[in-house]
Amino acid sequence: MQTTQHQLACGCARTLAAGAASELHVLRGVLWFTQSGDAKDYFLGAGERIALQGQSAVVQAEGKSAATYVLRQAGAPEPTTTVKLQKPPSGIALWAK
Repeated sequence: MQTTQHQLACGCARTLAAGAASELHVLRGVLWFTQSGDAKDYFLGAGERIALQGQSAVVQAEGKSAATYVLRQAGAPEPTTTVKLQKPPSGIALWAK
């Protein structure tokens, strides 16, 4: 399964079907999350993740802004962010491992 970013406008909800993924990872904003077979509701912020275990789940963007999240299968690569690097001032060396 390819990891794809999804965005929800504030107050909008989406149903996630069983087998769609094994983990939900919030990249931006806040999501309300509930799933079948689990009596608890969860509020997840940027950087938080939760395992999908029920037959279905519902997510809704909370707060004042949209929420962005990814659905991943176990073992799928982590979502990445592209960062544009600038050339350092002369005389400064950069080291990478």
